Amino acid sequence: MVKELTIRRATPADVPSIMPLWVEMMQLHATLDDRFQPSEEGAASFDKALLEWLENERILILVADAGAELIGYAIGYDRDNPPVMLPARYGYITDMAVTAARRRQGVGSALLSAMTVWFRERNLHSIRLNVAYANPLSQGFWRSMGFKDYMNTLWGDIE
Repeated sequence: MVKELTIRRATPADVPSIMPLWVEMMQLHATLDDRFQPSEEGAASFDKALLEWLENERILILVADAGAELIGYAIGYDRDNPPVMLPARYGYITDMAVTAARRRQGVGSALLSAMTVWFRERNLHSIRLNVAYANPLSQGFWRSMGFKDYMNTLWGDIE
């Protein structure tokens, strides 16, 4: 477990420290599967989006603060299901990243726990997320947290 770990709501001042974590996550995924290539504007677009999401009451951005540095972040949404599906709303985790040197130290579990509290406060009773097929570390983490297969996303190139 990381000493002095605080999980807290992100602020605009945290965005410059979140960005290297996002870049690290994207670089890892790109080495696992070349379809995870960010565009040239990817980092600038994500930076801008973070600032917008911080103002959205249906989005929560959490950071894992180890005192002198941010070592992880998570982004969760309060999402609407299509009107033909129940439940009407669900929690959706779009991003969770922990810097490589701090993985397997309880940071991801702490981020998930805090995100789950927020979802419960919003009267949401399920969480959905996507996990890269080629990322066994993430697959293992989410399965160890009790998440199970729900749908498969398939990819097909057009010749």
